[in-house]
Amino acid sequence: MDISFKEYSARKKEFKYLTFLPKNLRQIALYGLIFNLLTIASSLIFYLPLQEKVPLFYSLPETQQLVDKELILILPLLASAINATHFLIIKNFKNAHPTILQVFLLTSVTLQVLIFAILLRLIVILN
Repeated sequence: MDISFKEYSARKKEFKYLTFLPKNLRQIALYGLIFNLLTIASSLIFYLPLQEKVPLFYSLPETQQLVDKELILILPLLASAINATHFLIIKNFKNAHPTILQVFLLTSVTLQVLIFAILLRLIVILN
């Protein structure tokens, strides 16, 4: 009987994350989570130095663009809601075609990046 640690050392050690998603989609979902966390962190870091009124709605007339600075927190809430909804949909439809799920997740990551870019643009303009 050979008692060695060969079997234990041969096992691949990996960090388990997003285990409710199929393995081929976890890295894409991780990018979405990273951008979501960046959006939350930057909105919380730059919340206090913001002015009392911020121009959030650029498409409205000039007098209606300004809102209270608390409404800047809509962006991270929207990003979190998008992530949660998309992860829930992907979890429930795991058996769908992998390409459809991948396109769905890539759309989610794209939305996360756009929301982060919008938030950074507002922070740069206001500081």
